[in-house]
Amino acid sequence: MQVENCLFRVHRYFLERDSTFFKEFFQRTLIVGTNLGKTDDTAVKLQDVSRREFECLLHFLYHGASNPQNDSILNLVLLLSTSTALAFPAARTHAISALDRASPPLDPVERVFLAEKYDIPAWVRPAYVALCARAHPLEDAEAEVLGLQTTARLARAREAVLEEKVQEWRRAVERAQNGEGAVSKEDMEVREARLVERVVDEIFASSR
Repeated sequence: MQVENCLFRVHRYFLERDSTFFKEFFQRTLIVGTNLGKTDDTAVKLQDVSRREFECLLHFLYHGASNPQNDSILNLVLLLSTSTALAFPAARTHAISALDRASPPLDPVERVFLAEKYDIPAWVRPAYVALCARAHPLEDAEAEVLGLQTTARLARAREAVLEEKVQEWRRAVERAQNGEGAVSKEDMEVREARLVERVVDEIFASSR
């Protein structure tokens, strides 16, 4: 395999076993009857993968999920990128799961960016909820990453959440003043969490 200007000697067995992309690729070369990939001069050239990405993929293929070299956030993102591009589902699943368990956890903006780039829909809603629930608004750099449409929708969602929180607080005060019983801090937190989730679902429903 040739990636950038580097040649890699890789067991074809791993490529065909773990990747639908390579399985179909090698089936086509058999039909055509070429010597592609059998010598250095006929090495298969990968155009859309970087050397670092391919090295992370090879470490996973040959050493598995227990290899500490692939534990860093950067290497996991590189593994996610190349496993998605070259259709290695097991490597992709591992990268997503490991990033999901990362400590410290990924920032919600990072989650949205990676989810949209690498098609991880399960990450999107929780990240939007976290961004709407946090105390401080989006920074300029975060807005640039998220894009105009998502930033505008998050702003609308945060505004709607704030308005409904104020109304909820007023109702709670009125109930307490009327002797109907005070709402506990825990109950308010649960209500606010549900409120944020509902508003996010309403604002972003059209984008799904």
